Amino acid sequence: MLLRHPIKLLLATAPVVVLGATPVQAAESVSDGFIVSATLKIEQPHEAKCSLTAKNIDFGTITLEKKQKKQGVLSVKCEKGVKYELTVNEGSHAAGGQQRQMKHATQPATLNYDLLYRGKPITPNDHFVSDTATGNTTPIRITGQISGVQTKDKKPDGKYTDKLTATVSF
Repeated sequence: MLLRHPIKLLLATAPVVVLGATPVQAAESVSDGFIVSATLKIEQPHEAKCSLTAKNIDFGTITLEKKQKKQGVLSVKCEKGVKYELTVNEGSHAAGGQQRQMKHATQPATLNYDLLYRGKPITPNDHFVSDTATGNTTPIRITGQISGVQTKDKKPDGKYTDKLTATVSF
């Protein structure tokens, strides 16, 4: 908890003794009680807020004779002035924690793919974007790429997918 304005309240009473004085008799006295109070407001530190949304990358129906590319978008919105970094993990089926792979829906077959930002590979879990927020939504365009050189093994027809997690750190 952060106290910006700590409040100190000191209430003390002490007996007073006067030496050599003659006691004085009071004719009458009246008393009334009173309350000492303070309202303490503890200010919570303001935490910057960011949000992140992702648009899927769908290659559609493809053949492996040529390189395939499709674009996706990660949209980042943070409060103005917040410094943030963006990462994407290796996905659910990565080989050796580095090579991203899509897995066939019913068979053990996989397809290698890469993610690119501004033409350069996005290394899993590395910060590929570091920026200061404007307060508006910032679209980060990434490209999914399937190399046409995956003909070592015959790949079965069917749907291949992978699940990735993008993270904005601030």
